[in-house]
Amino acid sequence: MIDRIALLGATGHIAKNIIVRGLIDPNQEWSLFSRRPQYVQTFIENEVVSPQPHQNLDYQDFEKTNYDVIINTVGITENEVLINHPSAIFEADSIDTRVLSYLLNGHEATRYIHFSSGAVYGDVYDEEVTTEYSRIPISPIEKEHYYGISKLYLEARHRAYPQLLISDIRIYNFFSRFIDLNSKYLVVQLINACREVRVFETSSEAIYRDFLHPDDLWAILQYLFDSKDAFPTIEPASLEKISKSDMIQLFVESFGLIVYINKNSTQSTKENKTYYYPRNPFSPIRSTMTSHETILSIARQLPMT
Repeated sequence: MIDRIALLGATGHIAKNIIVRGLIDPNQEWSLFSRRPQYVQTFIENEVVSPQPHQNLDYQDFEKTNYDVIINTVGITENEVLINHPSAIFEADSIDTRVLSYLLNGHEATRYIHFSSGAVYGDVYDEEVTTEYSRIPISPIEKEHYYGISKLYLEARHRAYPQLLISDIRIYNFFSRFIDLNSKYLVVQLINACREVRVFETSSEAIYRDFLHPDDLWAILQYLFDSKDAFPTIEPASLEKISKSDMIQLFVESFGLIVYINKNSTQSTKENKTYYYPRNPFSPIRSTMTSHETILSIARQLPMT
């Protein structure tokens, strides 16, 4: 039996990893939705060897087809957009509204997989504790919290429809060969310092991250494709998180990184949360790789010169 799958937000980082794995499976029929179908088609031509038949469409065509699975990766994560155009975060929520309308109008059996974020917990990442609560300041509501509020709202709205098969997957840190090398993530700064053969300067402050390998994410999705269980909230984690100091040492030993620890400076990366990793890790299947193994395997796929 062939699964008919819709992927929303097909131009994004996570979506690209789904495309290169899904489009080679003869048992899956994909409809890819984005605002730039030609960009998606060019990506497929460059990255997917012998893709299976698929549709590459604009969002206006979404409701015209029946699907077994809908995957929503739509979301604004670029820091510049979050700062300069924060309203775009909430405009992206309109896609979720359309999906729910589709499900409630004769497609209740369709599984809906929505990509959420660890940002739903708000300002809890200065503590190394497990928590079931979100902490978001509301007097006033600052724009750096818009993204987390938006994702928390969507998760709450999904729980209001227990009759539907909706899974929210909270992603924390995701690293693949398709990452934007112009972004400000710490792992990208380390890669660029190696590529440009320059000193990487950083503070002595500790931070901790967890990187889920793209293959482990794909295994979760495949499991959900075949499952009839709900799994409302999935918070996947690697086999072991990694500290900034261990990340730096990895790049020193494997790629010749030159590093200078400035004890008088503070964090200057986008990732200024100290303990940004799953608070309540849960997945229907176990990951296969640690964060260290994930970073090393992906970094070796990128040009370092």
